[in-house]
Amino acid sequence: MDQPQEYAQLLRAIGQALEVLKFGSFEMEFAGGDFLVYGSAETSTEQEEARRIRERLRKFVWEALPGETASKTEIELAMSTWPAKLHLRYTPKDMDRLEEAGKAKRRTDAGVPDVANLSQLLRTIGAYVEKKQVRLVRISRYGESLAIEYDHAGGERRTETVSAASLYEFWVELYLQRSGGGEK
Repeated sequence: MDQPQEYAQLLRAIGQALEVLKFGSFEMEFAGGDFLVYGSAETSTEQEEARRIRERLRKFVWEALPGETASKTEIELAMSTWPAKLHLRYTPKDMDRLEEAGKAKRRTDAGVPDVANLSQLLRTIGAYVEKKQVRLVRISRYGESLAIEYDHAGGERRTETVSAASLYEFWVELYLQRSGGGEK
């Protein structure tokens, strides 16, 4: 197995980009150093809300999309049906860019991070995988259900199904460690 990855930081950066895009359900696969994300934006029941989301998506799409992988035509085509179905590839260069943008944003934000944010949820999953000392393969989210697939050093592949609520205690432990309030 390769040397351990720092999944928590990478996943938080990708989560911040996915928050901008208002991702609902998705599958994220770690392949060859890149993160591949397949999913769709949240569905709105009111047309006006859907229009506002599409406008917000257009406004932020170049900030959140990796590299130069999508043309304006491809974005318009993806958004012609709602919810928009997106297939994204985040390279290590993209993740560095997203992490730098996230650092700048965090410097201006004060207070405790919101555990309900996708970026914090993915960061927690990343730290969970790091603690297990395994290689991340895939994360799937459908509603409140999360599946984490990973490989052990011996080559055994496992899938764990967890809920955001079940990760909360682990998130609190991590937060206390980062803020200096933890004992570990």
